Amino acid sequence: MNDTERVLYFQEGKIMKTVICDDEKSTCSELEEIILKYAKEKSVSLVTEVFYSGDTLLDYLKREKINILFLDIELPGKDGVMVGKYIREVLEEENIFLIYIFKGKLCITAFSKSTI
Repeated sequence: MNDTERVLYFQEGKIMKTVICDDEKSTCSELEEIILKYAKEKSVSLVTEVFYSGDTLLDYLKREKINILFLDIELPGKDGVMVGKYIREVLEEENIFLIYIFKGKLCITAFSKSTI
């Protein structure tokens, strides 16, 4: 895979909203650092938000649109599976790139009507 295949293209002039949700603060900090470093290297405009529970993330998702979500499966309160189901079924959001985090590994999925 070459570099152009790895880049997520986003509408020029827009700011990409990236959210990290994991109950491990160290995981959130490390991931946020990697994301911000990559964005700077590739000249991508983005903001990051960090959450430590599924409940607070759900409250945020009810009022804010996001582009990318790094989501731990095992969370206090609503877990990552419940949050993913909420995004698909209640918000009917089809333009979120969702990357699940499970025991330190990433699993990428994208919601679209054709995959639901």
